[in-house]
Amino acid sequence: MEIHKMLCLSTAHLTFSTRTLLEQDELPGSIFFPKDIHGWFMHVPEQQLLQDTLVDAPTDVRDCLTLACARGFQWLMFDSDGPTMDELPMYEEINLDAAATEALDRMTMGYVSKVLLQPLPQV
Repeated sequence: MEIHKMLCLSTAHLTFSTRTLLEQDELPGSIFFPKDIHGWFMHVPEQQLLQDTLVDAPTDVRDCLTLACARGFQWLMFDSDGPTMDELPMYEEINLDAAATEALDRMTMGYVSKVLLQPLPQV
């Protein structure tokens, strides 16, 4: 029997830009799968392959994969209700006003959700 360890993290550790890439199935250098509408599963490469994987990855993904690999996990599960970790940056959801939402929806043909993510201040 083969058993793999999975680390569950909140999607708050991903930026709006990264979440958009994941939703569009366009995140470079990573193996990932959607988890319903609430997140994604992402493969954590072995240590010797990690640096090659991280070359094109966004900073937030690099941070999460590096932490997961260092702790011996083979998979990450990003979940909208998942736990956060103090060691990783978090990105806050901010509701857009109606005008900004309408402008973004026009530019993206309605694809953009009604929230943007911005880094939270470090404490």
